[in-house]
Amino acid sequence: MRWLAPALLVALLAAPASAEPLSMPTTPDHAGFFYPTAYRDHGGQDWACGSIYYSGHRGTDLGVGGFPGMDAGRWVTAAAAGTVDYTTDGHFDRCTTGGCPGGGGFGNYVRLVHADGTHTYYGHLKQWSLTVSQGDVVSCGQVLGEVGSSGNSTGPHLHFEPRSGGTSFDPFTGACSSGTSSWIEQGSHGSLPGTVCGEGAPEPIVVDDQDPEFTFIEGDVTDADEEGVGWDGHFYVQDRFTLDVPLLTGAWTPAIEQTGLYQIEAWVPDTPTALVTTAPLNIAFHGGHSVWTFDQTDGPGDWQAAFPDQPFKFVEGSRNRVTLRNLASDPEGTRVAWDALRFSWVGPAGGAGVGSSCTMSNDCSGELICDASGSCQPDCSAAGCDAGICEWESGVCVVGDPLDEDVTGGWMFDPEQDTDGDGIPDAEEGR
Repeated sequence: MRWLAPALLVALLAAPASAEPLSMPTTPDHAGFFYPTAYRDHGGQDWACGSIYYSGHRGTDLGVGGFPGMDAGRWVTAAAAGTVDYTTDGHFDRCTTGGCPGGGGFGNYVRLVHADGTHTYYGHLKQWSLTVSQGDVVSCGQVLGEVGSSGNSTGPHLHFEPRSGGTSFDPFTGACSSGTSSWIEQGSHGSLPGTVCGEGAPEPIVVDDQDPEFTFIEGDVTDADEEGVGWDGHFYVQDRFTLDVPLLTGAWTPAIEQTGLYQIEAWVPDTPTALVTTAPLNIAFHGGHSVWTFDQTDGPGDWQAAFPDQPFKFVEGSRNRVTLRNLASDPEGTRVAWDALRFSWVGPAGGAGVGSSCTMSNDCSGELICDASGSCQPDCSAAGCDAGICEWESGVCVVGDPLDEDVTGGWMFDPEQDTDGDGIPDAEEGR
């Protein structure tokens, strides 16, 4: 945002010692579209003594790639938990002059007040994109609106500005900005802070084939061979399925401590055994399934990311899981390995509430899923199913016989679920 105040009025303030820890104000899925265009002005330089600023600027401007980025829809989220104490919307949002009316220069904007009394401002938002109202209590990472170009703006960007006692301060710390950083993960000059809420990112969760969170849910462990190498000195292996080789399905069910988005990686055993290149790793995330073709020959002795840069929503507890069958299109005699998986926290899920538009469940807050109509809704364990049965591990309804693998792909249902109340679990009676 461009301010017309003279440079001598710029307060060279660092973050107060008690400032609320802040997360980058967008979702992990959208963070890659943002970049800093102007930091706070510290007397002719930015917080790192660099040149990413303009004279008199009192906040942090984050661009999204011009109007094409704005039109694609780039979310703005709460940088910390708080209460909405002011909003304004309805102002023209394609300003290029730096002087369009509305919001006292901020255009369409949201102001939050946090537990420590500080405020955060989210300015220049897209017209009619605000998802919150005055008085709403919001969580860190909850969607507030979309990036626009309203108010005193020359192009689409988010103007983010924290204030303490009515005075703005720089959340960044560096050689030209003293004090303590307000960001949970500040990042380097020219990059972005981390999209991490709370005190910091949970430690990665590793589920090894020898851990109780791993089991064979189809076939038996005695049907698999064992080798003495792998993530923790061991892994299971079996030939790919044929009429003469039993079908095995191994399942990793991590104990998730915090609902959020997780990147999934598989350990590639360093073994002379001829492993397959087309192992089907079935990720049952909250809201659906994705099957990743796992090349078990690629990068032995290291982690291989499943769907790089695509995290999946996993919810607190031991509900979502990943499975692997010895089904592959490789030549006979090649083998499928079951070793360790790693689940690394990327950030909170999006803050979109019930009825908000979505492209996948990552966009929706908490345990909401993105339904077939592209709307955030409660999962089937809370809302039930109009047709079919509720698949426990993904929270979605499945129509068809749960014992028919062509329908379910080996998905899991709550073993206690009894929709019609006749005392026979759904999974046993095919309902």
